[in-house]
Amino acid sequence: MKNYIMKHIIKKIFQIKMSRNIILSSFADVSISPNSGGGVEKILGDLDRSLFLKGYGVNVAGLENSKILGKLLDFPISDKTLSQSKFDFSIRNSMNLMRILNTCMDNKIDLVHSLGGEVFAFSPIFKKLKIPVLMNFHTPPKDGIFDFNDYEEVLGSNTFFSYVSNYQKSLYLKKYGSVVDGPVIYNGINMDEFIPNFEIGTYLLSMSRITPGKGINNAIELAKANDIPLNIAGRIYSTLEDEYYTTKIEPILSDKINYLGLVSGEKKINLYQKALANVCMMEDEESFCLSALESLACGTPVIAYKKGPIAEFVIDGKTGLLVKNINEAKDRFDEIYKISPKDCRESVEYNFNLDKMVSNYISLYDNILRNYN
Repeated sequence: MKNYIMKHIIKKIFQIKMSRNIILSSFADVSISPNSGGGVEKILGDLDRSLFLKGYGVNVAGLENSKILGKLLDFPISDKTLSQSKFDFSIRNSMNLMRILNTCMDNKIDLVHSLGGEVFAFSPIFKKLKIPVLMNFHTPPKDGIFDFNDYEEVLGSNTFFSYVSNYQKSLYLKKYGSVVDGPVIYNGINMDEFIPNFEIGTYLLSMSRITPGKGINNAIELAKANDIPLNIAGRIYSTLEDEYYTTKIEPILSDKINYLGLVSGEKKINLYQKALANVCMMEDEESFCLSALESLACGTPVIAYKKGPIAEFVIDGKTGLLVKNINEAKDRFDEIYKISPKDCRESVEYNFNLDKMVSNYISLYDNILRNYN
């Protein structure tokens, strides 16, 4: 009898967990898909698919052409008239916030998980609705924006934080203090999707947005110094990035230096598989660098700076090169040929897989809901 009661209780707990309804949200100008070329969009797409298949009620705030398994929120925002004006961007984010709020008012929502955007601005309203908000940052803190300390009372007890690397968390704590404290949950990828190639590649790769801070100049310099082809892949997102491409990248394109545009899906994986190394020597602060992780999963080593989040999953001399500057990268370049693609794959196979990431988020959801309710 006792065993039957325990099984019944466990079954009920399981059903309660599986019936939870969650909103996943990012900025209002991204299309959500597990095959996306962009980092946050892909993570959100993978979360949508994984949580849906586990029985969660998943609601997604994304553009109207988003490819998701969960439910796209009512009044999806069109991607046909995207503008780079700050006013248009603000209006879109306001519309995004309103449809999230409307969904919370019209449905039983247990938790809002935001991977970007200003969802926390409605924290007092979410608090009245007894809905916790998880702010899951995927960018470093930026100068010239509000200070979270000024909004500590507004944020309230229903606002929670998490980070994608220890390095990123340290930047937020240094800037804002303990008000934004929270756990680190590393990004994870579907290892079955990123099939490894255990042969040494033939070109260098730079996979990022086409903007000065992503260190594309370092990849170009390294390729020229070693007389090796370079493939540049990434999205041109704004007018400033378009100007950077037109003035700095396009003039040096040749039969050895190619720009391939934004790539995703099989084309992106194929690029990783056949590359000698993925150059991720970012000049700006980074939170994680999903491209580096995807590259390692495909058996391709990474060249990056010692400082930053990439050092949390790249092992110097074994799965890539962690260097102080471009000169050290040039001096040590030949070490790349000695790195085992198998070691690259195995270094991320356990700690950075999709199942582990999703499991960690589910545990965090459970902890938040258990302590909040």
